[in-house]
Amino acid sequence: MSELNWLSAHEVETLEDQDFFPLKFRICEKVEAQLQHLYQQITSTYKIDHPYFQTAGKLSKGENYHTYPYRVLDFPRYFSGDDMLLIRTMMLWGDAFSFHFILTGEPLEACKDKLWNMRQQAPFSYFIAQHESPWLWMQDEGPWTEWQAWQRSDWEHHLKTYQYLKISTFLPLSQARDLESFMLSNWNWAFQAIIPQQSIKR
Repeated sequence: MSELNWLSAHEVETLEDQDFFPLKFRICEKVEAQLQHLYQQITSTYKIDHPYFQTAGKLSKGENYHTYPYRVLDFPRYFSGDDMLLIRTMMLWGDAFSFHFILTGEPLEACKDKLWNMRQQAPFSYFIAQHESPWLWMQDEGPWTEWQAWQRSDWEHHLKTYQYLKISTFLPLSQARDLESFMLSNWNWAFQAIIPQQSIKR
């Protein structure tokens, strides 16, 4: 057999490893269960009578985002023609836990001023994606720029330049025990920024 492009010693060692996949399976099961728990917690805390929240949350998973597994919770998830309001919570293997708040069209127009006014009350450092597409998730798939450092002119220029707004923040995988407080703080901030108070029933 030709040695060209055949298995290296490290690849053979990995192929023989019987521990990795059971461990990966358990980790992913726990992440899925935690995302489901957080979804149930936030929907039991907030009873929101608003069109953006009429569609139930969706938990999804994949195994090949640049070869890496991921788990995703989308809530709220509102899509209507060119209009979108999506909050995506994500675990991306080898990268981070992350929170992404994406708006286009009418939801963006309706929320942009309040978002700007609330940026300094954000619970974490938020970053604005300046990608050609909003569907990029890794931290090294830049550019990302720190939102709280922006001037109003930076904000207005961004909104004129891009057809979407994506506000993101990241939690290192090493801080997995903080995921619940991380996500609940982000959701609470986002809900206050986009939803009229009369639409929220606790």
